[in-house]
Amino acid sequence: KHKKYKKNYLNLLPFVHIMANESDAIFANEPIIESIYMLSAIFFILSLGGLSNPETSRKGNLYGIYGMTLSIIATLFTDQMNFGALIKYLIMTVVGAIIGLRMAHTVEMINMPQLVAALHSFVGIAATIVGYGSYFKTENPDTAHDIELFIGVFIGVVTFIGSVIAWGKLDGKIRSEPLIILGGLRHVINLCVIIGSVILCIFFVTTRSLTFILIMTALALFLGWHLIMAIGGADMPVVVSMLNSYSGWATSASGFMLNNNLLIISGALVGSSGAILSYIMCKAMNRAFFSVIAGGFGLETNTQSNIAAGAESLETNLEEVMKDLKAAKSVIFVPGYGMAVSKCQKVVGNLCKELKARGKKANFCIHPVAGRLPGHMNVLLAEANVPYTMVKEMDEINKDFPTTDLVVVVGANDVVNPDALENPNSPIAGMPVCEVWKAKKTVVIKRSKGKGYAAIENPLFFRPNNRMFYGDAKVRMTECLNELTKDGAAAGGAVKDAKPEEDHKVDVIEEKEEDMTPYLSKCTKEIAVPREVYKLERRVAITPTQCRKLIKIGFRVKVETQAGEAAGFSDDAYKRAGAKITDTKDIWHNSEIIIKVRQPTENPNLGDHEADTLTNTKLLISYLYPGLNTDLLKRIHKDKPNLTMFALDCTPRTTRAQKLDTLS
Repeated sequence: KHKKYKKNYLNLLPFVHIMANESDAIFANEPIIESIYMLSAIFFILSLGGLSNPETSRKGNLYGIYGMTLSIIATLFTDQMNFGALIKYLIMTVVGAIIGLRMAHTVEMINMPQLVAALHSFVGIAATIVGYGSYFKTENPDTAHDIELFIGVFIGVVTFIGSVIAWGKLDGKIRSEPLIILGGLRHVINLCVIIGSVILCIFFVTTRSLTFILIMTALALFLGWHLIMAIGGADMPVVVSMLNSYSGWATSASGFMLNNNLLIISGALVGSSGAILSYIMCKAMNRAFFSVIAGGFGLETNTQSNIAAGAESLETNLEEVMKDLKAAKSVIFVPGYGMAVSKCQKVVGNLCKELKARGKKANFCIHPVAGRLPGHMNVLLAEANVPYTMVKEMDEINKDFPTTDLVVVVGANDVVNPDALENPNSPIAGMPVCEVWKAKKTVVIKRSKGKGYAAIENPLFFRPNNRMFYGDAKVRMTECLNELTKDGAAAGGAVKDAKPEEDHKVDVIEEKEEDMTPYLSKCTKEIAVPREVYKLERRVAITPTQCRKLIKIGFRVKVETQAGEAAGFSDDAYKRAGAKITDTKDIWHNSEIIIKVRQPTENPNLGDHEADTLTNTKLLISYLYPGLNTDLLKRIHKDKPNLTMFALDCTPRTTRAQKLDTLS
């Protein structure tokens, strides 16, 4: 019935088998907590399956929420849950929920990698605390339990301190360059720490002395610090997924110590999926997993990039970029961390939609490790409501670059570096990259001439077919979007450059001379159509033909004088269609419904801002662009809280919504 989840259901067979064979024990002889744990584990598996696809990711998140909620509830049924413990449990649950909700509402998307790293540290410290608690509480433990305890504390401490260092590097509080101690001897140091921990484990199992755990904790703190400090900024996406794996194994270790099956299962799921993701990330960077763990990538070397002596990058300006965008038949956007920093994903998304609406081929190319987190760019574009069909993975779209007219690189650097494929001496040699230099022309938007996160030069910037468009990405992209919409189409619009008389001819052909008087007597509502005052804006919100259709379904229409003149529709044409021609003040001061092309702006005919004249207006329909005009919309809402604003640019482009789709 649900083909998308067929494979996910197959993953449940081992658990179904267990439930079938032990159902009597679970529901009759054993506490109900075991059956709840089993159900939670199933939800966690379904969650991973759902998160594997953007289209089912929301459902995957919900499954994870269901599983975690059941896990929390199940704790209420444990043998240790007396009244005093229940009060403490509820207090901790409420405090944790408040902190989690605050983080969810306050942390911006650009800080998501830091948040993920910080949350991993919580898992590590929790595993450490569980280990120490198990040591003091357990009486007469067996050897297996002591080994589990020792390993759990070791993994927990490494995960905790490693995640804290990763958070510091991602947040800029710790330098991103790798810190190397004693050169190549760093590997020997790490190996000695691990061997020393194994020896301490043997002593601990033999004597069960707290001293050996404390010494191991100190060694683990050093190892976690040393491992992550030695890893350069370019490998941070792998580090995040690697720490995710560590946190899973730490959770499993806690499960063994507490004899908790759910912790064992969920930890194994997170640990294995994190390890697989780390492998995928390393493959995308042509890096061996153990070389990433060993660290040292990003160190300054004596190798030189393929940049000719005296070569200079060529800069461009807004006018040239706009010429390129308008002339190009195919455009690919390649986003990077710069897009996240400038928070311009919505503007870039609208620009891409606008180009596509004009009949151009426009898509996004996503590198697997672009940004600071696996899937970082995908999350940002999803937040901007960019359709999944426009977002292509690097391997899928790399073959299209040679036939692409224009590539716009938005804040990306290392993932578009040609040295990865052309310079065997480069630190990133062999790393798969977006081959943007093969396009007919590239435009790179950067804040400065600085190097990328890998701290190496990029020859792309010096190629003859590349132009550098320096400045904040959001400012530059907004300028491009505004310029593109000036000549006849708002963001997401699809109005083509047509001569006014041609528009008029089309309308005359469709127009049927019909007396609208009988319909006007039955109209109960009125729609106002103002004249557009934006420079070079020729469109009008309603044509005479549309005017007739509205009147027939019960709407009177009043049109501002000369509102349709630039589009080729005379006032007489509107009068014949049954509309009332009126002045500017009547439109803005005495209308309940206003429909226009552009968002409210300063109107010289009013001597005021249009937003300040919506006294009697109850509904405003326009291209409002909430992501670009947040302050304007907040201002209107504050002054007119009962006014409903309908943003046509936010209408989904689906088959069911096609009648509302002004884009096509």
